[in-house]
Amino acid sequence: MKKYDIKYIGNLEAIDLNKTPYLIKNIEALFSSEIQINETNYQLDNRSEVNSFYFNSIQKDLEIQVYSKNKEELINHLDYVFSNDRSLKKAGRLYVDDWYVNCYFIKSSPNYFRKFGIFETVTYTVLILSNWIKEDKFDFDKNDDVSSTIGLKYPFSYPFSYSALKKERYVNNSHFAPAKAKIIFYGPVKNPKIEIGGYVYSVSTELLENERIEINPFDKTVVKITEDGTAIDEMDNRYVKTSVFTEIQTGLNLFQQNDKFSCSVTMYYERGLPEWK
Repeated sequence: MKKYDIKYIGNLEAIDLNKTPYLIKNIEALFSSEIQINETNYQLDNRSEVNSFYFNSIQKDLEIQVYSKNKEELINHLDYVFSNDRSLKKAGRLYVDDWYVNCYFIKSSPNYFRKFGIFETVTYTVLILSNWIKEDKFDFDKNDDVSSTIGLKYPFSYPFSYSALKKERYVNNSHFAPAKAKIIFYGPVKNPKIEIGGYVYSVSTELLENERIEINPFDKTVVKITEDGTAIDEMDNRYVKTSVFTEIQTGLNLFQQNDKFSCSVTMYYERGLPEWK
């Protein structure tokens, strides 16, 4: 039984890289991390101070064994998938279980170049463009913010009535650090506004049925998507007293909204390497 699920999801298709006919031989290469340091050196005091840690793109070599009688056809197919992503200039995702990096496969070299036999090992150089990321999504339906007491029946009347009670909802950031979040508002709603842990995420616009607004923390964009797929820039209509790209803090964050509408909050946990197991 394989220990890790490793797959590449490109713009054409998904390929399992830890199951015949493709098998990564040096999985350990994915578990080495490299973090850059921004520091200030105080030579007179013989000390240094770290200002920040940051990520730069890196390259890793992965050995993929192709095991099949038609290995040439399968190697050509891999090259087709990787080349398509490069031609689109749209990175694919390399997954280790639930964690992924955005990347391109930029170079390949056969290790043996066997004419005969049923397997070949090809070394691919992967350009990794991001930290390892895991997504954690919270969906809030417009009708899920109340708990109802409908259905309680008694043989006699009480001198008071039961009514629907608003229940508290939370966004739980279980990561060790604040997390970027993609927020989507779904119509119909006018001037949708939510608060997560006291931070406001709002856009002053109207959404019709089957329309949505996407707040993207990576591109730093606020876009309305109409029913026919038209994208409309709503950046100038965003809430500006605080940033709508504010990261979600660690722990439980109270979720509140100004109206009844559906929305989703997808957090992106980031770390230097995927989780061991």
